[in-house]
Amino acid sequence: MSKTPKTNTKRKTRLKGSDTMKPCAGCGKSKDRFKSFRPRWAGCEKHRTDRGRRYYQKGCDPCDAKVNGNIRQPRCIECDAARPKKRKADAAPTPTPILTAAASTPEPVEPVVEPEPEPETVIEPVVEPEPETVEPEVVVEPEVVVEPEPETVEPEVVGQPEPSAESEDVTPEPAPTAARPKIANTSDLFKLFGDA
Repeated sequence: MSKTPKTNTKRKTRLKGSDTMKPCAGCGKSKDRFKSFRPRWAGCEKHRTDRGRRYYQKGCDPCDAKVNGNIRQPRCIECDAARPKKRKADAAPTPTPILTAAASTPEPVEPVVEPEPEPETVIEPVVEPEPETVEPEVVVEPEVVVEPEPETVEPEVVGQPEPSAESEDVTPEPAPTAARPKIANTSDLFKLFGDA
């Protein structure tokens, strides 16, 4: 029998590093695969909390296989602890004050009046035009006159204590009721249905 020599071929796996060492995704250093990295899953599929998170059950063989398996977290324990954690948002953000245009109106600038040159001089100085000040227009809203609605006076109805001689009695007369036949036995009952 001939023996084939062993060649240094890289194993076909998606795991990075060697069998014992693994590079950390956070710091990039190669560390021990099992001691420096936490397991990816804390327990097996059967052991879950009410919220669906897996937990480790002591003595469960599938839980031991998950914890001791080679599928580990990408960051080492130190880098994982240094990561920022999720925190609750502020209950009520503080409102920011808003400046209104009325509070920040600039004060009007008074125009400077230059004295006019005397008519005797021949050289006229160049006079720059005065900056016009724009006065804010005051808008007067017309007063709205609300006219009251005319009140309608309804005649008051007064009841009379006794009926007058002209009034008629309008109450309906009760309908005459037929006398119910007395049922003593079943033959009387059959007669009653036979008539109808």
